[in-house]
Order: sequence, then C-alpha cells, then structure tokens
Amino acid sequence: MTSEALAELRRLIGRKPPWEIYEPRGRTTLGSMLADPLYSLAWHEQSRELLCLRHRTFEFDEAHGWDSESKCWTGVDRRTGDHVFLYCPSNPTNDVELRAFVDNAARKRSHDGNVEQMRLIVAEPSDTPGRRVEIQGHGVSIQTEQSLLAGLVDFSDYFKHIERRANRDHLPDSTLTLEDMYVPSNYRVGESNVVNENVEFFLQEWSNDPTRRQLALLAEYGQGKSSCALLFCRHVISGKLDCSGKVPILLELRGKSPRDMEPEDLLATWARPYGIDARALMRLLIAGRLILILEGFDEMALVGDMEMRLNHFRTLWRFCYPKSKILITGRPNFFLDDEEMKAALGISEPLPGKPYCQAVQLMPFSEDQIREALRNTDRTTQSEIYQLAGRDKKFFEIVARPSLWV
Repeated sequence: MTSEALAELRRLIGRKPPWEIYEPRGRTTLGSMLADPLYSLAWHEQSRELLCLRHRTFEFDEAHGWDSESKCWTGVDRRTGDHVFLYCPSNPTNDVELRAFVDNAARKRSHDGNVEQMRLIVAEPSDTPGRRVEIQGHGVSIQTEQSLLAGLVDFSDYFKHIERRANRDHLPDSTLTLEDMYVPSNYRVGESNVVNENVEFFLQEWSNDPTRRQLALLAEYGQGKSSCALLFCRHVISGKLDCSGKVPILLELRGKSPRDMEPEDLLATWARPYGIDARALMRLLIAGRLILILEGFDEMALVGDMEMRLNHFRTLWRFCYPKSKILITGRPNFFLDDEEMKAALGISEPLPGKPYCQAVQLMPFSEDQIREALRNTDRTTQSEIYQLAGRDKKFFEIVARPSLWV
C-alpha cells in the first residue's frame, strides 16, 4: 500500500531501526507438555507401601516408625497384634546384616512383650525371587521388589472384560465378533512416507524397548484406533504378543476431564469396577509392569480452547515415570495446528535419558486387508462388497476405514 511505502521511505531516510515483526497476541512458542513427574520415594518408603498393599492389616507409623540408623520400620499386625519389623537395606543382605537385624528386633521386642510374637521381614531392591531363611531360631521372610510386586493386583475381572469385548460381544446386526473381523492396520512412523505392515508387531517391539519413547497412535475417524487398542490388549493378555509380562491397561478418556483430576484419581476411575486398588496400580506403573493405553484423547470433556486442551495433557503426561510405557490415541484434527499437537503429545527428537513421544499414523485398509476382514462373512456379502468397492471410489474409501462397517 502507498501509506506503507511512504512509512518505509521515511524510516530509511531517517536511518531508523527496522520495524518489529508482528506476532499475533496470545500466541507464543509452545513447549512440550511431556516432562518427568515429581517422584523421589526412597526405597524404605516404597517397600513399606508395597508391603502394606500386600498385607492390609500391617500398620507402620509414618512419622515415628522408621529408624534410619538400623534401617528398620517397626509396626504392628492389627489382626494378630504381632509386632512387624521391616528391614530395608539399600543392597542385598548378607548373613552378618541379617543376624544384626534379628538381634535388634529381638532386643526391641523383649522390652515390651514376647519375642515369639514378631514378624521379621527384609525388603531388598532387587529383581530376584523372594525366599525364607532361619536366623538364630527366627524365621525371616526376605522379600524383593519383584516378589512384592508379583500378584499385587488381581486382573482377572479386567481380563474377562477385555476377552468378552473382543471375542464374545457381537458386532451390531451381526453374529460375528470383533476378533472375527479384525485385521492389524498398516502404519507410518513420524514424518516418514514408508508404509509398514502390522502395527501390532510394532507395538510389541515398542513395549520391550528400554528407552523412554512413548507413542501417539493417530488416525482419522473410523480408521480403527479403538479396535487396535482393544485387540492389542487382548492379544497381549492371551499371550499372542510377547510384551515381557507387562499388563496393558485400556483407560478410555471419553467424557473425562483429566485437567481437573490427579493421575491417581484417573486410575481410580478405571480400577474401581474391577475392585483394584489404584495405589497398587500406580506402583506397578512406576515399576514398569504396565502398558498404559490412554484411548480417545479427542473425546475428552472441556476442550474449548488451547489452554484447556494442553492442561489435559499436562495431567496425562504425569504418568510418564522413567519405566513407564504410555500409548495415547486420538484424531490429529483435535488440535488447532501441528505446533499444538506436537506440544500436547510431546512429539520431539529423542534426548538421552529424557522422555519423548513418537507419532504413529494408521493407514486405511488395502484391498487385501478388506478381503481378510471379510473372511468370516458369507460369500454373497463378500462378492457384493468387492464389486462395489472396485467400481465406486467413494464406497472404497468407506470400507477402507474398518470401524465404519464392523
């Protein structure tokens, strides 16, 4: 415009500095929502918590029950009245340390009661099985992190629920189940144009990856994100996929408002129907024993503006402990633009020792995948769908999105 040209000419004649570059108000560079959660629970605190989750009648005074010099908790079994002594060494114990622990416990107990009425427990921070030993006429239970975590949660009701949804519930207007028609989607990773086969194998490999890589499983409406998440859970639980014993937890975000919740509260909403203690579930997550699947971020409640949306993800990423495995799913068009999506999902280049997220894009079905999905339908239905898909491009685009017709 003429006025702008004149203003620029006057600036040059007057040798004034260049004009400031216009930045839209309210929009600044967005930082990643993915960061390390605050967590600094010492081993003696962890072991006390795990022991109390396994033995609900054990009670330790958090303020006065810990003796830092002897590295020992003193508590009580409310059911029997027995004193409970919990020794928490920083490393696996030897015979000398075990005898010192037993002597110390017997000395304390002899002051106020019968030394026979005491439980002696050692908690070692290791991945070896637990065991029981006899020291100076007293039985000592030696527990490890592995043994304390083993069997901490009974997932049987949850496993039955997943099995029913995948293998027993019929699809609408059909006698077939989701498993009868399921075909793993192909996928692309990040910005790559290379299409890879079978996303389930990719998820299996990721679950066993020791790095702090998390995944965002992205796809447009109807491309099978929810089916993929559910069948991945089913195939891990059944042993079809090997995820090194990790348990997949399918936590649906539909209608939830994570920004108004603590992570433990979000876990509790999932755990309550199965009679599972959310504290125990959090312990397994921190220990790397779970695959947490946060399904359907695009269907969360209260997402009216960018700040509200980002606050949801701030809460969700508080699950990202050093050993956590988190898969988050949804539609990319939930976000205003790529910058918001990358900030919310934590999509970035990996840095040593830092958490980051990798985007995985599900692809529409190919002709061969459509044929495989129809493997259990009658021949007439198969033939009609094949023929119509072959001559009608719009119809093919519909059947290439498996969730629209199963």
